[in-house]
Amino acid sequence: MDELKKKLSTRVSKLYVNELCHRTQTDSRIMNELYLLATDDDEKTSWNALWVLSCLTNQESLTWLCQKHDELINLAIKETHDGKRRLILNLLSKQEFNKDGLRTDFIDFCMNRMLSATETVASKALCVKMAYKQCIHYEELTQELKQCLDMMQQEQLPPAVISAGEKNSKKKNKKK
Repeated sequence: MDELKKKLSTRVSKLYVNELCHRTQTDSRIMNELYLLATDDDEKTSWNALWVLSCLTNQESLTWLCQKHDELINLAIKETHDGKRRLILNLLSKQEFNKDGLRTDFIDFCMNRMLSATETVASKALCVKMAYKQCIHYEELTQELKQCLDMMQQEQLPPAVISAGEKNSKKKNKKK
């Protein structure tokens, strides 16, 4: 782990990130190390570890990350660094939100962040996406989300946030 931590504490290239992603397919220890380093005290190390985790695409790695669902939610809620929070939200956006495991604190987090004037555009868009994934299980939450999206439409919104809201509205209409 020391070697990986040392490397991730410096500037890393997309090529190196891709190499690490490939290595996780044959060495499960790397997944564990990356996950542990994602919460490292060194900001660059944790950011780079989260970047690698967010680039994983093989099903085995994504399934492994799904087992960390609640831990990732806790990390997202408490993270103060905008970039790291966005990467954690990106990891969560690839996961399902089952009706039985919904967390009201995370629904509130997503609703508040998508309406926040200080939140980054990327994080707002991810929060819209995840709010939808959670609220779709309950009609009253879906209505609350619709009201939030309607409030957002009255503001001057960046295209990414508008797009996320429109995609979720279309999904909702298809389910009817």
